[in-house]
Parts: sequence; structure tokens; C-alpha cells
Amino acid sequence: MTNLNIDILVVMCIMYDMEIDRYINLEDKLVAGKVLLLFGPRRTGKTTLLNNLMRTTKLRYISYRGDDINAQSIFSVPDTQKLSSVVGRSELLVLDEAQMIPNIGKTLKLLVDSMPKLKVVVSGSASFELAGQVGEPLTGRKYTCYLFPVSVEEAVGQATSPYAVFRERLEEYMIYGMYPSVLTQIGTVEKRRDTLFPPHVPGPAQHAVLSGRAVDPVSR
Repeated sequence: MTNLNIDILVVMCIMYDMEIDRYINLEDKLVAGKVLLLFGPRRTGKTTLLNNLMRTTKLRYISYRGDDINAQSIFSVPDTQKLSSVVGRSELLVLDEAQMIPNIGKTLKLLVDSMPKLKVVVSGSASFELAGQVGEPLTGRKYTCYLFPVSVEEAVGQATSPYAVFRERLEEYMIYGMYPSVLTQIGTVEKRRDTLFPPHVPGPAQHAVLSGRAVDPVSR
């Protein structure tokens, strides 16, 4: 077996185990008293990054999903006493799908203002919608991180001959794209399905246009 074949086999095994090494370290970007906003199209791996953060961090953390009715009842009302009780002694708050929580921008502002030692990371699939909710309330209180589909370096970087593997897989990348859910599919039938019905359609921009809302640019 040639080195190229071995490299391709290694890359395939890594991808099929959903262990694509993304070059973003969320913990390094966390700042006490600030909100880290994780933006990106659907299915680019935002939830996976959050799960990896919670698995590896030594910080005391609590996590919620915005599509959970309990989370919506907690974070939709900017109530300092209630929020303080929920956070307790936690050092990190993780909120996924935060765009589904009403008034999330005002609540996050109150959190970082009243708990300056707390670190907060928030993600949302409908990124334009989330940006519209948190843009003004979090002015000067946030950092923004954008997660895009997998880069070529992330896809083949662990191979001993990455350029050779890239050339071997170039046609596949061009046909099916670089979304994690596509790269980790074993057969072409599954890849065709995800290509014909991409995970980012309808995307945030289409959603905003169809709903008749104006889309404001994200300010840092």
C-alpha cells in the first residue's frame, strides 16, 4: 500500500468517526464579563464545538439549549435574582440555539453586567436572527467568532502527504462541498442526498428575506 493510500485511509477514518479537527479553540477566546458569539451556517459544527468545550474545560459550567422550554422561561426575562440563582457558582455559561430565546440580548447584557467574572458562549443556527437580537444590547460586551464549513487544511491536515490527499479528493470536494455532515458520509448516495438538500437551506438570509425583516450588519 502506498503512502498516499495510507494517508487517504487515515483521513477517511478520522472523518467517519466525526473527528474532524477544527482549528478553533473556543476556550482561548473566552473572556470574563464578555459574551462570545459563535456564528455560522447550519450544520457547520457549532454544537460539536460547544460539546468539545464542555468535555475538555476545567471551568465549572452550566449549559442550556434555546429550543428547550425551560431555558426559554429562564433566559427570556432579564431578572437578576433569578439569573444569579440559576448560574450559582458556575464560571461558564453555554447557550446553544440562543436565537430561539426571546429577549436573549437584554438577558445576556444583564448577566455580564451583574456577574463580571462569568464567561459566556452563545451560538445560534439562524445567525442573522441571533445577531439582530444581541447586536445593540451587547455593544462593547461581546466577541464574535465565525465558523465556516471545513477548510482543506482541516480536512487533510493530519495526513503525512496532505497535498497528495487533497489532489486525490479534489473532485469529491468540488462536487459535494465541505460541510462536516457531507464529509463524514461513507457513500455517494448519502452525499448526493445532503448535496441536493443542503443543511444550510433555507439559510438565515433567505429566512430573513422571506419573513420581510431587515438584516442589520453585525457590529463588534
